Amino acid sequence: MADFPTSISSTALDFDNIKASLIAHFQNQTEFADYDFETSALTTIMDILSYNTHYNGLIANFGLNEAFLNTAQLRPSVLAHAQNLGYNVKSRTSSVGYITMDILGVTVSDRASTITLPIGTKFTGSVNGTSYVFETRSTVIGTDDGDGNYSFLTSDDSTTIPIYQGTQKTKTFYAGAAADENLYVIPDVNLDTSTITVNVYDDRNSTNYNTYTNLSTAVTLTSESKHYILRESPNGYFELSFGDGVLTGSSPSAGNKIVVNYLNTVGDAANGVKLFGHSGSVTIGSGAYTITSTTVTNSAGGSDKESIRSIRKNAPAVFASQNRLVTAEDYRAIILNKYSASLDDVVAWGGEDHIPKTYGKVFVSLKFPTGSSDVTKALVKQNITTNITDPLSVMSIDTEFIDPEEIYLALTTTYNFNPNRSGLSAAATKTLVKNSIDTYVDTELSSFSSVFRRSILLAEIDNLDEGILNSKMDTKIVKRLEPVLNTSATYTIDFPVTLAAIDAENYIITSSKFTLGGDATCYFRNKLNSDIIEVVNGEGTIVKTNIGCYGPSDGNVVLTGFAPEALYLSRDYIKVIAVPANQSTVRPLRNYVLDYDAELSVASVVTDYEETAVTL
Repeated sequence: MADFPTSISSTALDFDNIKASLIAHFQNQTEFADYDFETSALTTIMDILSYNTHYNGLIANFGLNEAFLNTAQLRPSVLAHAQNLGYNVKSRTSSVGYITMDILGVTVSDRASTITLPIGTKFTGSVNGTSYVFETRSTVIGTDDGDGNYSFLTSDDSTTIPIYQGTQKTKTFYAGAAADENLYVIPDVNLDTSTITVNVYDDRNSTNYNTYTNLSTAVTLTSESKHYILRESPNGYFELSFGDGVLTGSSPSAGNKIVVNYLNTVGDAANGVKLFGHSGSVTIGSGAYTITSTTVTNSAGGSDKESIRSIRKNAPAVFASQNRLVTAEDYRAIILNKYSASLDDVVAWGGEDHIPKTYGKVFVSLKFPTGSSDVTKALVKQNITTNITDPLSVMSIDTEFIDPEEIYLALTTTYNFNPNRSGLSAAATKTLVKNSIDTYVDTELSSFSSVFRRSILLAEIDNLDEGILNSKMDTKIVKRLEPVLNTSATYTIDFPVTLAAIDAENYIITSSKFTLGGDATCYFRNKLNSDIIEVVNGEGTIVKTNIGCYGPSDGNVVLTGFAPEALYLSRDYIKVIAVPANQSTVRPLRNYVLDYDAELSVASVVTDYEETAVTL
């Protein structure tokens, strides 16, 4: 019998193709030249061989894909690769609100001068009709002002007190022999790793304990260091382990009691709570009183577990940094890894890339979750300086934090639509287009280093429905100017891209409305075929002939002697709108974040029956 033919392609392991190739092979043999495979019992053997080849090919393909971080599809596989790179995958995180706490009008004569509220003092709040429980994670102390009014302070004497959404859980383990590979499983998929505390007692009856901290926060390690390692397991639970007694710190001794406390949280569902009410009462002397709470900031910062896409992006960067701060990417990777529960994104750049150039510094910009309070932001920056940049950075290199700057996209979309090709109306497709743009912005933008690519978005729009024949899009960028009303001043609005050149037919710079000289319809724009900025009103009458200029290559707009009296819709900003030199690709640098201005964006449909009209 001849050798088996090489007609089966490894890239086309379809069952029918495999079977056809097998039959073709046998029909090439003289013994089966005129054999009818389809009506014989031998077709069953062909089916078995084809199924076996098909399944083995699929298994090999899936297995090979799961062996690499970039191609793995299963979360357990991605977790394993990330953990091998030393990356700590972000767990679900609790939403945090900030309040002040008081107990007023305590009249009992036996009241104490100070009151201590324990960890776990509970409050409730609701979002969209669903109630959630929040609680304190540290003790707070209230002091009587002499009139029976208690105002509570944190350990650092702040009246602003954080409360965390979640239910406190406790899990107790007993340490095994040191020779065993001890692994302690916490059976909770909704654990917030940032709230976990691990205390190790001498035995089950002891009151003396040592507190262990997360190994990821360690800067130096000795054989006596007390750290734990916490990892998400393949089934979504969390595995707790300890050091080896040599390189990664000490480990609990056999018989030690390990007590783990943490919050079980719903994540981002509890973001946006505005009012918090105390649950229960506080006993003061012979009376019971309720805590009066005042919201400082709404709850924010809650999130779900880190996505597979995010893990793929961040894990290699953390591994490359090797826990040292040399390059700008090292700063980003380490900060984001250790403070992922508090941050959405991080970007860093050296002083040589700053404007103006500032040597001897690294600039870091942090993007916090929407609603994060100033207290949270200041605390995170302080912790980053204390725990990361000071001990790990190169000598003589200082770190300076710069707030993110938002730049918005104003997109004017026009598409041709043939109703005869679609089961949808023109209005329905317009909704599809708007939703597609929203999805693109949510997934591709709103983070540092994100790039707007018009062709990608237009391709998605064209594929939304058979009736959408083609589409086009005009791109503008928007920054917000917050002027001081009724005060003449000079303002410079910097765009992080090159602007379009002076044009004789199209305005490159425009703005939203403001009041000037009592006229509420004023706005500014550049003169045609000029870089000079003028103010006009709604009727097109020029109010001021020259209030500044714009620089296409510098990407800035300078307003001189600008003194608006009021702003449109009582806003605190004016929208400054510019046409970028490259409308196809908008790539902001450094601390700029791309977002979307829905108010200035329009989607228009042109009915197109694809008819050809010929006029002679």
